Amino acid sequence: MLSKSGNLAFDAPRWIIDFSITFVLAIFIFIVLFNFINENIPIHDIEADNVMKNLLYSDYCLVYSDEFGSYPGIVDLNKLSKENLISCFAKDGLGYTVSVLDAEGNELKSIDPEFNYNMFIPICKGNKDFVCSEKKDFVLYMKDGKKYPGIINVEVITHA
Repeated sequence: MLSKSGNLAFDAPRWIIDFSITFVLAIFIFIVLFNFINENIPIHDIEADNVMKNLLYSDYCLVYSDEFGSYPGIVDLNKLSKENLISCFAKDGLGYTVSVLDAEGNELKSIDPEFNYNMFIPICKGNKDFVCSEKKDFVLYMKDGKKYPGIINVEVITHA
């Protein structure tokens, strides 16, 4: 059927076609947004890295400092205490323990700040409600005014 201008005309008015195209696009956008919002993004590894970085590089955590300045990456064993760790990094739904080992793997000092979730660290592997990880990094530590090579070990637990 030809319209008055000589073009093919549709049986339906133009607004129905426009509405249908808009409706289909709106449904598509809704589905994409719904999937994006409901996606479960695992952030446990990010949280564990954040704990480790705060411990090693924040001046008020475990960083060794003297009258000349602070030295990120060098652990002051005197700062490794429950009170200091709690003030250094505490977050609801997260727990961690910190151990400093010498180069041979002998434990020098270990602190459990006793967060609510820390009691689940030993059974974390079998408990699906929690996610645990262990982060290790090579560090220098200060003992009796001298630097020694060592390892810092941080066990982190979060609620799944």
